[in-house]
Amino acid sequence: MHYLNYQGGAEAFHVATELNYGLINNLDLGFEVPLIFYSPDTGDNVDTGGDVIVKSKLQFLKGREGNPITLTFQPFLKLPTGDEDALSTGEPDLGFVLIGTRDLRPIMAHLNVGYIFVGNPAIEI
Repeated sequence: MHYLNYQGGAEAFHVATELNYGLINNLDLGFEVPLIFYSPDTGDNVDTGGDVIVKSKLQFLKGREGNPITLTFQPFLKLPTGDEDALSTGEPDLGFVLIGTRDLRPIMAHLNVGYIFVGNPAIEI
């Protein structure tokens, strides 16, 4: 769930449902379906389904006593399924995230670093 407050008074609220399935040990496949509620500073509100994201997650290094950091690679593809006139770029976007995890009992620390190759947006916010 995300809430964004833009300069000029526009607001966006993003709620996503995500389904993940473990294919084999250390490899997951997932789908994310977002709902977007956008209130521009002028004009009508937009309540729509967003672009579906298909993602996979591969844990390629498991933390152990000698190496306490777990590393995971997550590529994803955003499919242009949302309303292009509303908040979609209308083009597929590709990205990846590298996730580092360290068990610091009683908490877990995560570091996410990634990049998204974004198509040209159809609107300006």
